Amino acid sequence: MKALLSFTFIFLFSIDYNYSRSFLNDSLIQYKPIYTNKEYKKEKKDIKAFEKTIKAYEKSISSHNIDLINVHLANLKSVMMKETNELNGRITARTKRTRPAKQIVDTLNNPELPKGYNPSIEGQIINTTKSEILEKRSETEILIKYSKVLNKENQIIRKLGNISEVNSDTPSSSFEEILKDAKEFKELMKSELYNMSFEKGKKKSK
Repeated sequence: MKALLSFTFIFLFSIDYNYSRSFLNDSLIQYKPIYTNKEYKKEKKDIKAFEKTIKAYEKSISSHNIDLINVHLANLKSVMMKETNELNGRITARTKRTRPAKQIVDTLNNPELPKGYNPSIEGQIINTTKSEILEKRSETEILIKYSKVLNKENQIIRKLGNISEVNSDTPSSSFEEILKDAKEFKELMKSELYNMSFEKGKKKSK
């Protein structure tokens, strides 16, 4: 009984800790307009279009026409790859802005750098404002949310990559598994859209 109570306490503590950690990370986020309403609506249309692609594949399964199934399977893979590449591109571009390429620094003519600062050594502190630090932390937390979606999308793509084509010997369970993966991918697209909803709006002019 004691062992059971101990396990229950640890389990509940773990849930509370993970929830608190998630809440703490979310509290660091300061959303600002990144995507225009037009870009957001485009993503919504992509989801609706993918839903039609899924339905076409599902309909082809019931037809038992192997050639038709392969055509729609290829369409599913194509859309998934396109969506994943787009998300990956957005994450990469934002990561580069957060972590710009190293620049040569003239330490002799820059009084703001710490004494003895050597630009060839990583990990040294350059004077940074608190707002800049918070902004980078916020951006990092946002990118983590998108990266989680991307990682799950890549897992599905790798899984479907093992199926080049189906044939008459392919079990019906495999067709259903592909359909399940496609629907899961659609939910991931919705998760991406949900994240974007916090960052849509009129961008501030520089």
